[in-house]
Amino acid sequence: CNVVGFALANTAVGAAVKIAQVGQLGGFSSLTAGGKVFASLTAGGITQNISSFSTGDVIFQVGFATSTPQIAIQPMFVMELG
Repeated sequence: CNVVGFALANTAVGAAVKIAQVGQLGGFSSLTAGGKVFASLTAGGITQNISSFSTGDVIFQVGFATSTPQIAIQPMFVMELG
């Protein structure tokens, strides 16, 4: 598992897409400002709650919430649960 950034648009499989790898990205909801943000177990999603992750799941931090609708992008591998 590797995260390189966020797709800035929905596209068809195999189509070119612009990726945000650093900076601020908005459009989210219900984030807790200052909290870490992780790639979700749901494809394309994000979460601040990793309590449902289990053995074999990969935890990948994608940034942190700067406000309720916005994150600062800072992808980093955290761990694989085993």
